[in-house]
Amino acid sequence: MPGFSGQGKVLIGARQSNGLPGILRWIGNASVFRVAQNEDTVERSESYTGNRLPNRRMTRSRGGEITIVFDEFSPENMAIALLGQNTLVAAAAAVTNYGFPTGAVVGDSLIMPAKNVTAVTVVDSTGSPKTLVAGTNYELDAFAGRIDILNLTSGAPYVQPFKANFTPGAHNVQGAFKLLSTELYIRMDGINTDDNSRVICDVFRNRLSPARQLDLINEDFNDFELAGSVLADLTRSAASAGGQFYSLTTP
Repeated sequence: MPGFSGQGKVLIGARQSNGLPGILRWIGNASVFRVAQNEDTVERSESYTGNRLPNRRMTRSRGGEITIVFDEFSPENMAIALLGQNTLVAAAAAVTNYGFPTGAVVGDSLIMPAKNVTAVTVVDSTGSPKTLVAGTNYELDAFAGRIDILNLTSGAPYVQPFKANFTPGAHNVQGAFKLLSTELYIRMDGINTDDNSRVICDVFRNRLSPARQLDLINEDFNDFELAGSVLADLTRSAASAGGQFYSLTTP
């Protein structure tokens, strides 16, 4: 008989109201897919022998937990991790004379209310505005929409506030906690590498919590951990082959 060492694809998507999977999406490389069972039980000891021996045990409820660790950074995966929603923000019309706060000095950063910007120019508030020179007076991070002040001597004197003209570009945004926890259908479509046989785990109904943390500065590839509850799917019969929580399918 073989042992078990598993690998596979983890697919996540919405669960339909009839209990069947909606459209699922592979989340990329996942190093952990774990399902745990738990029972809420109560026990009672007898009270007639003098030894108080365990006499009864009753199961009050059953459930489970699911843990997934993945390492693929994508807008869709981050939306799951943030309990959020991925939104494609479209490019917008050009903005003129956007005023920054006054008092900027060398080393400060000025932030535009847009990202992935193009056609950027920066001027001051002199009656006939003076144009600051990119690479001399400031450095532009176009995707971040950030201007870093490098030099306020060349071309001086300048009158603040500085003003920017720019065109916002398209970009993806994943907003945290934009969605309530939704019921998901999760499948691990895998293989037992001990004998190359197939194994499929279907988790019929569950709710994932948002990732506990996002390590956005690190020295190695980041892992994103999701955990949640495995709930009973009452659209399924307890007498069915897969039961009401999750199932393993093997050849």
